[in-house]
Amino acid sequence: MSLIAVVPARAGSKGVPGKNLIEVGGKPLIGHILTAARAAKGIDRLIVSTEDDRIAETAQRFGAEILFKRPAALAEDHINIIQVLCHAVEELDRLGVACDAILSLQPIAPLLSTASIEAAIAMWHKTGCDSVFAVREVDHNHPFRIQSVDEEGRVTPYVADGERYLQRQDLPVFHSNSGGLYLRRRELLEKWTGKDFCLGSDRRAVVVPQWEAINIDTPVDLEMFRAYVTLKSQNAAND
Repeated sequence: MSLIAVVPARAGSKGVPGKNLIEVGGKPLIGHILTAARAAKGIDRLIVSTEDDRIAETAQRFGAEILFKRPAALAEDHINIIQVLCHAVEELDRLGVACDAILSLQPIAPLLSTASIEAAIAMWHKTGCDSVFAVREVDHNHPFRIQSVDEEGRVTPYVADGERYLQRQDLPVFHSNSGGLYLRRRELLEKWTGKDFCLGSDRRAVVVPQWEAINIDTPVDLEMFRAYVTLKSQNAAND
């Protein structure tokens, strides 16, 4: 079965302007995920969907293909990722490129590892599921610690008996989407109605460590990523 990896990367970003081309650790942000994807086994073709010529040129330097140009209308703030992936499937069909599934990899998750990408691909091949996505263990924002607060400051716990878990380590384990990796069968994208996140009924997950789940959405996220890369480089130099 043919698996096409699509990396969506537009020029516009309100949170961190121009973030896909911001250099960290000697690479532009998009270069980190492309490097991880290029090393992963099981990807038939690695393409970037972008409307921007500079991003396209950078992506090609890191081994990705630019098979088509994304329309400017699909690079606006209100456009969601699934619309971009549906467009990619249409373009792949137009070009005669075989595609049984789309693996979308986000540049904003630059620490996603090759091993995690390969684990998701292996899960899809092993189970024949509808979708596979990356998740991380919920830590500080655990559901049992969530409260709602009304206008007069009254607090209502989301989970009524949550307070009986006095120690953090006693809480039941939950996971949340990390946001960096989604693998979907192409049929899901073809039949998407716009009313869900297009994951089908048989959903599987690969658990990634917390550091792989970093998403660059704000300037603070970017500085955390810079600090991580710097620390990793220093540790490597001291080994």
